[in-house]
Amino acid sequence: MIGTFTLDQLRVLVTIAEVGSFSAAGRQLRRAQSAISQAIATLESTQGVALFDRGGHRPVLTDAGRVLVAHARLVLASAARFEAVAASTRGGVEPELALAIDPLVPTGPLIESLHALGQQFPDLPVSFSTEGLGGSLRRLRSGSAALAICLLLPAVPEDVVAYPLLRVGMRPVVATTHPLASLKRAARPGDLEPHVQLVLSDPVAPEGRTSG
Repeated sequence: MIGTFTLDQLRVLVTIAEVGSFSAAGRQLRRAQSAISQAIATLESTQGVALFDRGGHRPVLTDAGRVLVAHARLVLASAARFEAVAASTRGGVEPELALAIDPLVPTGPLIESLHALGQQFPDLPVSFSTEGLGGSLRRLRSGSAALAICLLLPAVPEDVVAYPLLRVGMRPVVATTHPLASLKRAARPGDLEPHVQLVLSDPVAPEGRTSG
């Protein structure tokens, strides 16, 4: 029971809208037509709204009925989702998976992994956020994320368990108009010293690791 109506009444309403008649809904739901009629009459009475125009050969949805059928579908889908998440949790799956992602994690492999996760666990709600450098590790330590996908440099901290996923190449780049782009050889440290380097650092712990 939800307030003054039940999920069963909504299921009957949606079924009638889909199959076109009370008798067809009764056959699909394996109930007597009288039980189908009673469910709709009770729903109309408790809500104070006429769902069907019964003046013709077949009952036709009223304007309010058409709108409420759409809402009924949403409620039934949400209830099915509720039951699926509860069943998954009983089976040992997390009720929700919160991920924290470093900005340097490649987007392509991440999206592919999330797609594969959705295929394997379609009822698992997943949320993720891209954190500033070092932010994903802080969220993991605070417990606000169950899993962090991040770069751990120069070493893995002692308080986390880490599994290597992939290697990410880091290459310095310059614009085609930059003086370094005109070199006919590999740049040496001395070539780089006079020029500006953009460095990504942890905004909370600027003394910590950086990525240039």
